[in-house]
Order: sequence, then structure tokens, then C-alpha cells
Amino acid sequence: MNYPLRDALLRLLYAGTLDMPHFVEKAEGLLKSYPRENVYAMYLPLGSHDTERLFTKVERSTEKAKLAFLFQFAYPGAPAIYYGDEIGLEGEKDPDCRRAFPWDRSKWNMELYQWVKTLIALRKCYPSLRRGDFRRLLADNSNGHYVFARTLGEEKIVIAINAGPHIQKIDVPLASLGWQDGRPLRGLLDSQEYAISGGHLTLSLHPWSGAWVGERQLLAL
Repeated sequence: MNYPLRDALLRLLYAGTLDMPHFVEKAEGLLKSYPRENVYAMYLPLGSHDTERLFTKVERSTEKAKLAFLFQFAYPGAPAIYYGDEIGLEGEKDPDCRRAFPWDRSKWNMELYQWVKTLIALRKCYPSLRRGDFRRLLADNSNGHYVFARTLGEEKIVIAINAGPHIQKIDVPLASLGWQDGRPLRGLLDSQEYAISGGHLTLSLHPWSGAWVGERQLLAL
């Protein structure tokens, strides 16, 4: 269970209690400390029966919960969903985090639920999100940017997060991926079109949001 990464991610999202350099240190620490096959098979949870609920931990913010799932489903490891986190179930520490599942759909956070379904479907479509190599592209402490790529053969996906309260313009260097200027790219979560210019991909991210960008859109949204 990759609890260190879970704790670092939620501290990054919760009231800014962890800065980007320390987040990167925690996030990438296991990648350097353990064999690849161990890390890629390791459960990556956002919640469990021993912890506060995700939605409670991120101050009941749908945007922050969506960003946490976006990161979880793109980072090396096996994403694990604790029942109810996908619909915004709340709960403090044990035993409050073990509440019964609310089967009444009118009580679900449907925006979050649909988001998680989309992430699951995309992870199934793109092998690089499951088995691809990891490569950090950018980490900006002053603005809360973190950008990395998952690559598997010719399939490459760029994942960017804006862990901050302001809209941010991010210029991502792509030379290490071998993509040339003018190459068309597409947002996998929103179908937005991009093009590489000057060896960079320019993204504009809303507060507490992220993007997955690749060459081919295999799932109609």
C-alpha cells in the first residue's frame, strides 16, 4: 500500500500543508527505492478503513477530489478505490470512515462519480497509463505545477496538475519525448486540441485541476 504517496498528495491538496519539492520527494521516492515491478503492482489508495474519507480530507471540494483521482489513475501503481470515495461519501477517522454505502443515488456526487468512471475507462484504453515508464517533465514550487509523462513504445501521455487556487499557464518542455513542433495533440479528458511550439506544450489549467494530453483519443467522451 503506497500510503506515503497518498499522504503527500492529500497534504498538497489540503490547505497547502506540503510544498512542491517535498511532494516530489515523497511521490518519486518509492520509484527510486524499490524495483519497478514492486512499485507498479503496489496499491495506490486515496482512502481506506483506517483513514479519513477523501472527500472529507479535501474539505468537501469536488475539484480537489477530481484532481486526486486524476493523479491516482495516471501515476505508477494500482489505483485502489475505497467504496464510496467515488461518490463523495464523507467520514472522519475510524470508525466514521466505515459508514454504510448510500444506495440512494440522489445523495451521490454525480460529477465526481462520472469523472471516476471516465478515468477508469481511459486507463483501460491506454496501456501506457498502466505499464508505461515514468518521466518527470516539470515541477514548479512557486505555482504548484507538476507535470510528468507515461510512455510505452510510441504511446506517450503527458499528465499535468495545478495544485493551486489560481488559473495557471504552464509551458511544458517536450524535447525528452521526441515530439516535434507542429505535432497535433489532444486532451484525453476534454478533447481540447493542442500543438507543440518551440519544443513546448502550453496548457492553461483552472485551479485544482489537471490534464491528460496525448496523440490519439481512443475513447469518445
